Amino acid sequence: MEKLLLHICCGPCSTHPATLLSQNHQVVGYFYNPNVFPYEEWLKRYEAFKIFAEAEGSPLVDYYPKSPLNHEEYESDHKRYLDFVRGLEKEPEGGARCSVCFRMRLDEAARFAKENKIGIFTTTLTIGRNKRPEIINPIGCAAAEKYSVKFFEANFKKQDGALKGKKISDEHGLYRQHYCGCEFGI
Repeated sequence: MEKLLLHICCGPCSTHPATLLSQNHQVVGYFYNPNVFPYEEWLKRYEAFKIFAEAEGSPLVDYYPKSPLNHEEYESDHKRYLDFVRGLEKEPEGGARCSVCFRMRLDEAARFAKENKIGIFTTTLTIGRNKRPEIINPIGCAAAEKYSVKFFEANFKKQDGALKGKKISDEHGLYRQHYCGCEFGI
């Protein structure tokens, strides 16, 4: 089976997409989310991701990063995110800031896939209730083209995907967040 890099925004959102994708791919989880604020929230989301990645019977064959960023690494990544979205701080959730954030994270996922010789990638972002696949998928396709990899277009909300993911998440006792992650969406 072909390896597929799955950009993961949080543990709960990874459950259904990883399970579904593992039917035809070796799924490698990749947690890259410099938008999440504060660091303590980032750690909670990372730990939920890691719990699922290491669970017995997890559909993930591997995952990155293997350990959480330390506070200084997090601050450096988060500053880069803030520079990326500068001028868009007052945008509502779902506005222009979100598209820029998606582009930043999907560019990094495509770069990571290329660097690690994984020819295809996708993201869990399309499972979020406020996340629009018609915006996310074209951004993923552009990142794929930029790095000469493929992007697997998806809408993981389809066919009760969010409910299936919640059930799996509950079975693993994963932390569920109450906001998208960035300080502007609180």
